[in-house]
Amino acid sequence: MEDSPTPLPSRVHENRAGTYSLICWIFFAMLCGQFAMLIGAELHDVHVLSMPFLEGLEAVSIAFLKALPVLLFIIGVYDIARFLDRCSEGEVFTQTNLKSLRTAGDTLIAASIASALIVPSLLHFIEGETGHFGWKVDDLSLGVAVLGLAIRGASSIFLQAVELQREQDEIV
Repeated sequence: MEDSPTPLPSRVHENRAGTYSLICWIFFAMLCGQFAMLIGAELHDVHVLSMPFLEGLEAVSIAFLKALPVLLFIIGVYDIARFLDRCSEGEVFTQTNLKSLRTAGDTLIAASIASALIVPSLLHFIEGETGHFGWKVDDLSLGVAVLGLAIRGASSIFLQAVELQREQDEIV
């Protein structure tokens, strides 16, 4: 009875990165659908083409404002999926991957801030309400912010690995 060869650790990680990448692309598609549904639901009863230009522009702008956190989240998931794609192809410690990690972390933080603070405050202002801000800080927005900070922190560690890889490539 022969033992089957054990996969090399790098190949195992590449295969896992490919699996995680696929999962990210599925989430990306789902989020794009969610974005389209949010815009569609907001503009469902609005006949933009039959309205005066500024009223139509306002309706579309408010719809996109409400969907802003999802759009930012889409950008973050896209960057993570591209990062994992490159890792699955064996391209790991590169400047491109470092940039993807930083962008993903930044956009997740921005999505959290937009969801909890910016969008509710702007909608509060647009609706003409005065007094307090319309902030909606909840568990989900805090969780997304922590995830973004963790990815951003990991990118700082990743920077050291990129620099070590560059030094190793120069030696070889």
